[in-house]
Amino acid sequence: MNQSEDARTELPSGAAELRRVVANTPAYVLLQDDPHGTQSIRSAARALAEEARAQDATRAERLLIALRRIWRELPEARRLEPEAHDQLWERLVTACIEEFYRPGSPPS
Repeated sequence: MNQSEDARTELPSGAAELRRVVANTPAYVLLQDDPHGTQSIRSAARALAEEARAQDATRAERLLIALRRIWRELPEARRLEPEAHDQLWERLVTACIEEFYRPGSPPS
């Protein structure tokens, strides 16, 4: 398999997706009800929820524990202003729970 095939088949982990979103999207965009910000948060939340569901499709607690660990380790999150940090954390938690329980989500 060549490099271009690897890039197409290898999906980012939830943690990598979250880091990409926080690093590449200004906090003010993520905190607005703007389609770009909302979609970016949903993309990261969906990746995290899918990973958690693969481990245990009945327990969202795993998702929240993983999210908390990842969030604390992200340098990009630590650089946010305290108010933006808290607001973005709340949005992420809400989005992750909604994605975990989203109707039609395939059980693993």
